[in-house]
Amino acid sequence: MNAAGFRLRTNDAVGHSTPEQLLEDALAAHRRGSIGDAKRLYASVLSVDPTNADAHGNLAIIAAQQGDLAAAERLFRQEIKLRPNYPAGYNNLGSVLQQQAKLDDAIAAHRHAIKLNPNYAEAFLALGNALKQQGKFEEAMGSYRSAIKARRDYAEAHNNVGVLLQMQGRLDQAASAYGEAIALRPGYAEANFNLGVVLHQEQEFDAAEAAYRQVISLSPGIAAVHNNLGAVLKDKGLLDQALAAFENAIDLKPDYAEALYNRGVVNAMYLTEAFRTAMAKYGNKPLTGEQIRWGFENLDLSAARLQELGFAEMLKPLKLSCSNHQGADQARVQQWDGKAWKVISDFYTADLSLLDPMVRETAAKYAAEKKITPRDCSKES
Repeated sequence: MNAAGFRLRTNDAVGHSTPEQLLEDALAAHRRGSIGDAKRLYASVLSVDPTNADAHGNLAIIAAQQGDLAAAERLFRQEIKLRPNYPAGYNNLGSVLQQQAKLDDAIAAHRHAIKLNPNYAEAFLALGNALKQQGKFEEAMGSYRSAIKARRDYAEAHNNVGVLLQMQGRLDQAASAYGEAIALRPGYAEANFNLGVVLHQEQEFDAAEAAYRQVISLSPGIAAVHNNLGAVLKDKGLLDQALAAFENAIDLKPDYAEALYNRGVVNAMYLTEAFRTAMAKYGNKPLTGEQIRWGFENLDLSAARLQELGFAEMLKPLKLSCSNHQGADQARVQQWDGKAWKVISDFYTADLSLLDPMVRETAAKYAAEKKITPRDCSKES
């Protein structure tokens, strides 16, 4: 079975005739990833022996991998015509038909593969996927469970059982199925992602975070994982970390609407409250840039106000000023316990007697280099 899910047909009886030797050379090229050479050699086999089922089948696999589904279908059909009792040929044909949304024909092909080999786990899985696409969820579940019965260690089948259970709202059972898949293959990114979604739905925030971080360690370039991690961190009250996760999602996929939205929700509260503060001083009218700046520099989010806004679990009270644009100087420590991140401390307060002189020195150096005249906050109200 290759990475695309197609079974590569090998030459079962190698002799010294030209077609057989050409086929061996083609298979060797195919295995080492020299696809152009493999195609040329398979075609050479067929030029000498048009009835060579191996060459038809392996050319079909290449066509499918390259996205030429019509050619792949034609070649797989030729293969099973020449070798009508070959289960993998029917299953491969079913997979190509499924990709073309020819679901009835795909289901028939997968069923024929199972008829030829009643313990064909991959065919049961593929059949379940086609039935799921048709909305026949109970039949799909039966097919996935048959795949597991045929092969107990089939991680993909356990994962797909979890997907169906999750769709039915049976979240505890879905989490168990995903856990089975992960136990069988700890590096299974898709199952870890699906588990994270279920755990988040069940408000198991620490465990959900752990699942998403596991996916990121396995496949760091998936924007949806960073976005979902951000959502969990937001629900845990770790606002700065949530924003960083949303930014990572947007960096990976700049048009990722959901991540942009989530980042906006977090920032919108700050912006709205700054506007509200400015309007309390200047009136309910369009504000100038200077007035909006005044609103930010006089933003005072007390514990009571955060509670009223629904952010009490996310933020500590925040108060900004002309001379302090940071506002918050507290942080908590988290520790990875092997399964999840756990908060292991209260909030610590930064040592501003150490940090403030460093900040002032760096700011003064930057202002001098850029010829910027620093503001004198003592003269502003």
